[in-house]
Amino acid sequence: MKLTPTEALKRIPVSADTLYKDMKSGKLSYEKKGARKRLIDVAELERVYGTLKSEPDETISENVSSDIRSDKGRYFRESSGADTEVALLRQQVQMLLDERRREREQTQEQMDDLKAALKTAQDQQMRLTALLTDQRREKDGKEAHQQALVLKELRQLQLRLDHELKQRERGFFARWLGVGGKKKQQTKAVKTAAPQEAGA
Repeated sequence: MKLTPTEALKRIPVSADTLYKDMKSGKLSYEKKGARKRLIDVAELERVYGTLKSEPDETISENVSSDIRSDKGRYFRESSGADTEVALLRQQVQMLLDERRREREQTQEQMDDLKAALKTAQDQQMRLTALLTDQRREKDGKEAHQQALVLKELRQLQLRLDHELKQRERGFFARWLGVGGKKKQQTKAVKTAAPQEAGA
């Protein structure tokens, strides 16, 4: 068997304020039927408040009804206040979400700027490296050309020295051979002259 809050108040030893507080806090469970109607099981009432009265007390019936009406009004006012609080909380949450979104956008923009700056720096570094490499190659090319010229001059000098050395050697041998030939001619002339003198 299930009772409405009005019917339950006629059979339990608590006020309407206590009943609605217990329902709101979850101490007393109930079922909703429609938008506003609530039904409370008799067993649930006995569990929370003990043995129920079998007959409603007519003397307090009107007071209970007025209490219920006033409690309903208070409950709906509290519900309205809760709705307002929920709306404010939602608004604050939305503001926080918007702020977080703006922060993310700003962070993304900063990251994009940093990436662009890094790419520019890398491009400049590549250009400088290429320029230095070209200059080094040009310098190496000039040094290689100078070394080639020096080597050519050294080879020409070596050839001249070799030529002069050969000429000197030829001259030396020629002079040596020439001097030796005169001695032989003189010796031969002496030998030829000696027998002629002996014959005389």
